[in-house]
Amino acid sequence: MDTPSCAANVKPDRRCDALGEGRIYRVDFATLDHARTFADWTLACAAARAFGETRVWRTSQLLCWALLPDRWHGLVRLAGLDSLPILVARLKAVAAGSVNLAAGRSGAVWARGCHERAVRPDEDCAAIAREIVREPVRVGLCRRVGEYPFWDASWLA
Repeated sequence: MDTPSCAANVKPDRRCDALGEGRIYRVDFATLDHARTFADWTLACAAARAFGETRVWRTSQLLCWALLPDRWHGLVRLAGLDSLPILVARLKAVAAGSVNLAAGRSGAVWARGCHERAVRPDEDCAAIAREIVREPVRVGLCRRVGEYPFWDASWLA
């Protein structure tokens, strides 16, 4: 897959409550109380499957992601009627449902809110994606990206 062009798809001004057609965001959010929920292989697999579900993304796109034991990092492109808060809420809800089903429990999985940053038109999306998928190496979960199973990038499809 070709590297997405940030310059062609990102508008310089953004408001989180506005529709963001074509805008690309780096998004990060944590588990509730920073619990190491995804140190459990079964729960990490359940969450990873949820990240790929069409009902989460609709017409928006997940460009890359990495799931760490206590947080998620991603690069997303908004489309259609999605706003970033709506998309993040839907992602968290679907992933929490899958995780709770796998764990045989109910309740919150994710902390409230997220950190988000609009990608500027002059930024290189592939470089941001490399930073995201290298996060498990940076925090000492593995020595090389290929050793860690809970990440993906659209450029690999």
